[in-house]
Amino acid sequence: MSPLPTTPLLILLLSALTNGLKLTSLTNDHPHASIEPMAQPEHDGYGVDYSFPTHHGVLDDEERMEFYNSFITACRDEMGNLGYLCEASEMDRMEGNLFQPQRMKNYTELGFQKISTPLKLHESLVKYYRTADKVEDAWGRHNGLHASPNGNTLTYLNHWEASSQSINFDDEAGGKIRTLIWDEVQTILQQWSGVNLSPSSLYGKLYSNQSIIPPSVDSEPMIISALIRVSQDLVQPWITEVIAHDGKAYHISLEEGEMLLYEGASVIHGRPFHMNGVYASDVFVHFEPIGHYMNQPPLDEDAHLQDALENLYQQAISKAKHAQSSDDALKSEIIRSSMYPNYIDAGLHAMRWMQTHERTKLRFVLDASNLNAHTAAAAGDIEALVAIAEMDPSLIKKVDSNGWTPLHEAVRSEQIEVLKWLIAQGLDMNLRTHHGDGGSPLWWAKKYHGNDSKVVKYLESKGALEIGPDGGV
Repeated sequence: MSPLPTTPLLILLLSALTNGLKLTSLTNDHPHASIEPMAQPEHDGYGVDYSFPTHHGVLDDEERMEFYNSFITACRDEMGNLGYLCEASEMDRMEGNLFQPQRMKNYTELGFQKISTPLKLHESLVKYYRTADKVEDAWGRHNGLHASPNGNTLTYLNHWEASSQSINFDDEAGGKIRTLIWDEVQTILQQWSGVNLSPSSLYGKLYSNQSIIPPSVDSEPMIISALIRVSQDLVQPWITEVIAHDGKAYHISLEEGEMLLYEGASVIHGRPFHMNGVYASDVFVHFEPIGHYMNQPPLDEDAHLQDALENLYQQAISKAKHAQSSDDALKSEIIRSSMYPNYIDAGLHAMRWMQTHERTKLRFVLDASNLNAHTAAAAGDIEALVAIAEMDPSLIKKVDSNGWTPLHEAVRSEQIEVLKWLIAQGLDMNLRTHHGDGGSPLWWAKKYHGNDSKVVKYLESKGALEIGPDGGV
């Protein structure tokens, strides 16, 4: 909260003078001043693998390396015998930062821009946030890992040190303001990016003192987004670090009534320094460019196979979506009975998002190279798995970066027929996740579905072992 009364114009001018920024303007139905941050000097505490591990887990700056080591140590201490999930989450985050931006299409010059929030929207959000229901985010072993059962988003926030709450806009008043947010922000982002957009996800967050958000990229289809600062009570600005399309690191401080437009799937972004204050409340609004997956650049020959398959899968889905209204309907790689919903639960992060949300059944397969075995197993699609196995039998046994096979995915999604088929194909029903340090399929089945589930009973009937992350049987 501002210590002195200020006007929106004064805030903009003070911010420009303080940060060495220049004012520009957008001309559309929502006129407002915008602020474009200028590049920061090299090694001022911001940058790839300088302020916080971005691509690799080693930093040149000893002080920041010590800071990161304490971050990981605190996570391990919180997680106890599940502490290995802290490293797994960090490996996924850094791998995503390293490879995902390379295959993404860029829609703007830098990939971000700071602007003022339309006054009507800002006032409506401030009023709603005063009385909105706020749900405490569930993190860590004491909360059953509800927010990240496989650890992929475990280090999204230093939850062992700072709590966070979610605002879901799911009451009557929230429904009205949700519509206002979609309409206002979609218009702004379309004008900024130059492309038509389809809504992906919308949610609110309330962060507390000492919060840290490690730099990362958003999972698809959260591709073009807006971060709206609703209100805050800070001793000093809580800096957002952005690695722009030009490869330079920029720091951005948001005031109440300002918003950050950014290409979240291709621009690495985070808040790698502790918040110093009481709270900061934000709204995140994510969109997918219409036809995005049909216009992806060619895949890098050196890209990871699993990443490549997921990308091809998404291109095929997009082609099928657009073919449904075409007279000469494309006999594309796959055709589904219906498409995935526009509104995606943003609490699930990175590529695992596509594997944890059950897909509609895959009906028609002409080219199995466009499918991901993990995704097909989670969706319960044996036809797709058969096609994949015919193309390359090793793909159905492939272990992902967290040591999960398609069999683990079938267990998690309780796809009993897929589970039976995979075991018949020779997959190890006792293989532990995290490359031997995690749980066996039976352990995960009981964790997700309870002792009486059909998956648990089937695995027990086959003599499967229940092995936990601590190695106990």
